Amino acid sequence: MITVESVFDAKTYKAFYRYDAYVKNSQAKMLWALVLVGLALGVFGLVTARMQYFWIGLIVLVLMPLIYVWSTESKMRRNIRIARLDREPYEVRFDINEKKIVTLNKKTAKHATYKWADVQKIGKVKDYVFLYINRTQAVVVSRAQLAEGDIEKMQTWAQAAAGEREAQNAARRAAEKEARARQKK
Repeated sequence: MITVESVFDAKTYKAFYRYDAYVKNSQAKMLWALVLVGLALGVFGLVTARMQYFWIGLIVLVLMPLIYVWSTESKMRRNIRIARLDREPYEVRFDINEKKIVTLNKKTAKHATYKWADVQKIGKVKDYVFLYINRTQAVVVSRAQLAEGDIEKMQTWAQAAAGEREAQNAARRAAEKEARARQKK
């Protein structure tokens, strides 16, 4: 069993929000594609001596990432202020074993239980592991506040559940394909 006694504060929220916004988010991926287009336009403008393309490329290359980062960081700060995480962090406890993840918010005394099959994605950064329960919600496990157990064991459990989930999805797809084939006959 892995036990994590953690504090969900502004620092933890920033780590999760930044990972979610800059690494996992599809808008960030689109932004990087747009930046590459801007770079290509800039190079094209320089090579062909068409300066209007160079300036458009430069604007896209510089301004778009700045606007995205500015808007993301301002939303993050607003969310921290609204939730009062900078002044009133709350303690959480995670009890994690090979079958489930149990979370306890010590401030509200509410708990939630998730099966490993519920974990859709795992995100990792230097100090945290994010176990995504859905597209926007994750269990945030701090490596520094790990009370007992190890992160590698938890990742093994998650990978095993992902393999089982993929096998179930493959079986479901095969059954659906077979049912469609029978309907055609």
